[in-house]
Amino acid sequence: MIHVMPSQTRSPSAITHSTLSPPLRSTEKILIIGDVHGCLVELKEIVAAAESLLDAHEKLRIILVGDLVNKGPFSAEVIQYVRSQEWCCVMGNHDEYIAKFFRDEDWDASKNWIHKLSIEDRQWLLDLPYTISIPQTNSIVVHAGLLPGVPLEAQRLKDMILMRTVSRGEGQAWQAHEVLGEGMAWAEIWSSQSSDECPIVIDGKGTVPHIYFGHDARRGLQRTKHATGLDTGCCYGGCLSACLLVNSGKHSKLIQIHPKTVYKDVSRNKKKIADRSRVLWALGFAVALLGVAHGLK
Repeated sequence: MIHVMPSQTRSPSAITHSTLSPPLRSTEKILIIGDVHGCLVELKEIVAAAESLLDAHEKLRIILVGDLVNKGPFSAEVIQYVRSQEWCCVMGNHDEYIAKFFRDEDWDASKNWIHKLSIEDRQWLLDLPYTISIPQTNSIVVHAGLLPGVPLEAQRLKDMILMRTVSRGEGQAWQAHEVLGEGMAWAEIWSSQSSDECPIVIDGKGTVPHIYFGHDARRGLQRTKHATGLDTGCCYGGCLSACLLVNSGKHSKLIQIHPKTVYKDVSRNKKKIADRSRVLWALGFAVALLGVAHGLK
């Protein structure tokens, strides 16, 4: 059991938003990195690739879209490395999943890598904000997405770390869904908003902010007018993706690093689901036959 001092716990309902601080300098460029999921080697490589694109006097400010942990081989090491570099990161659903073990002082036995984390590492994870605004580039980083038409302070925790699609609800307001088949990709709807419809203003000019997010590895890279999805399934054998923001965020350079191996085999999960479905179908069929036999007596 992991013991956490009371002062180090945070209610799961305590949603925090932050603004990049200190403000971006003229000699700095923003690098936004997609879901890492324990892929430490690839994380270091993508940062090195971005640094090779800088001029001699330029430096990087790095922000990660969350889901630092689980699935890949180096969850604890990724947390420790990101923290040691003083990079910024938003809370992902997998990070939130681990953080709740600290709050409850208990954890999933399959996550024994948690033992490697110091009290300071755990507190750092607990304190991650759910969004990071970058006024100089008129952009916001969030893990899964933002609900169109909703002010930043009214966004729900669940939506920010789990949403993939949106549909019209009661009163024609947008509502979020976690499942791909329900509604439309939220990023496409976000990009269809006009500045008059968008209640989130971070640049002082009333323009729709560009959202950088992750979470949706099934869709892969998403690039719409006002949103960029950067989860391209590195742990599944896809690649780790990042955007280097240039020209005050008006343009971005895509950087991608392929993983050394497939860390998480999706086909195994699909086979387990298929096998489970076949067993359930067979059981259902057997129950139906018993019902017929009983009716014939």
